Amino acid sequence: MWGKNSNLHILQRYSHLQRTGTRVIGECRTVVQGEDVDLSCRLIETTEDLEQITWQKSTAEETQNHNFMLIYPNGVTKFIALNGLADRVQFIGDPSENLGSIRITAVRLFDEGTFTCIFSVFPSGTYTKEIPLTVLGNSLHHCFYF
Repeated sequence: MWGKNSNLHILQRYSHLQRTGTRVIGECRTVVQGEDVDLSCRLIETTEDLEQITWQKSTAEETQNHNFMLIYPNGVTKFIALNGLADRVQFIGDPSENLGSIRITAVRLFDEGTFTCIFSVFPSGTYTKEIPLTVLGNSLHHCFYF
């Protein structure tokens, strides 16, 4: 009854509880058009050296990720795509704390999509987190209670 297959079953059943190890954390966001939104991402459970943080964006129409921002360990940022975000995105994180968060100001409907935060660390490589952003039109200024 408690053979090798039984142990494997137990590991598979409770593997969702194992949330340890190096990973990027962040969550989906919903914002009303015209407001500001913070997209948070943080690399946890590592002591490796940060080489770079990269932000990408994809949409339902453009499913391929496109880099739009690089953040270096000293906090210097570089915009590498002129996609309407460069003048409205601010880096609000702290590379020394492995915090790669950004703020998008005056969100527009076409900002909706999936943002990907990528931490490049040495020597293990890259860790990513997809952060979906939903933008609601101005006519939806009321709260929903569930």
